[in-house]
Formats: sequence, C-alpha cells, structure tokens
Amino acid sequence: MIDNFNSTFFYSFIYLEQKEQLGERMNDNKKILIFAGCSKKKLPYPAPAINLNQGQLFRAIKKLATNHKFDIKILSGKYGLLEPDTIIKPYDQKLTKKADIKRFSLEIRPTMHQILKDYDTIIVVMGKVYRQVLEPYYNSKFRVVIHKKGIFGYLHLLSQFNKFTTRILLAEIEKYKFTKN
Repeated sequence: MIDNFNSTFFYSFIYLEQKEQLGERMNDNKKILIFAGCSKKKLPYPAPAINLNQGQLFRAIKKLATNHKFDIKILSGKYGLLEPDTIIKPYDQKLTKKADIKRFSLEIRPTMHQILKDYDTIIVVMGKVYRQVLEPYYNSKFRVVIHKKGIFGYLHLLSQFNKFTTRILLAEIEKYKFTKN
C-alpha cells in the first residue's frame, strides 16, 4: 500500500512538473515588455540605463524582467524613453511639468506604435506622473500595476511576482489589465 501511494505521488509530481514546463513553453511565444520609470538613486558615472538606475523599486523591476525574460524599457525624466543598453550620464531631473509630459508622449509616438505591434503584453510599473506619458497609448495589451501604498506596496507586490512562474505571473497580472472607463 505504501509503495502504491509513493509511486502515485511520484507520478503525480512528474505530471505536474511536466504540465508546468509546458505552460512555460506556451508563454515563450509571447513577447512581454515592462516599462519602468527611472530612479532617483543612480551610479555616479555614465553607464547603460539598466545599470545606472539604482533605486530599490527599479532594481525589483529589473529582477522581475530578468527572472521572467521580459524586455524592459526605461522612461527617463531627462532622456525620455530609453533602451536598457543606452549609455547615459547621471542626472537629477524629474518629469513634473505637464508640457514635458505632453512633449515626451508625442516624442515617443513612433516608438510606441512599433512597441504595440511587437508585444503581446505590456506591463507598466511606475509613478503616476510618468504613467501619464504612456496613457495615450494604453490599450488591451497594457497591464498597469498601481499600488496605493506607494513604493513599499510596489516592492512587496514585485517580491511576490518574483516568486511566481511566468505562467502564474501572467495570470496574476491580468487583474491589472487596462480598460477604458
């Protein structure tokens, strides 16, 4: 009886593991992008944008993108929309003025149209002001992660997301799907 139980448990475990791997492979075809805002804390010397930004939230977003093999783009208060490997100098410039928000939003239009063609899911994790740059482009592909408890709420949420497999994360992130009101 014990042997039968152990073999049933073993084969059930193998089945679940194979099912999980299949689920992961099914997501391999999906192209997923994370938009991150820049951070106040930066390296003191020029570096690729992905390395220059050193804030806690940015590092958590970077870890999520790396763990799940998602692409990442960075919205900078000085340089606009950046590829992760773009080398930039350290700066201390926030996106605060409505005119700057509108200007950046218009400047990224061609890039955003290409992004909308290239990606199946677009995850946005950034502050309210920075999100306003992307808002004109929001559609059903967008998952806009908003946490009312500020940076610590975001950090906790991203910590949980990093524990998930990609398949489970994508299912969980569905509750952040953008819908027009």
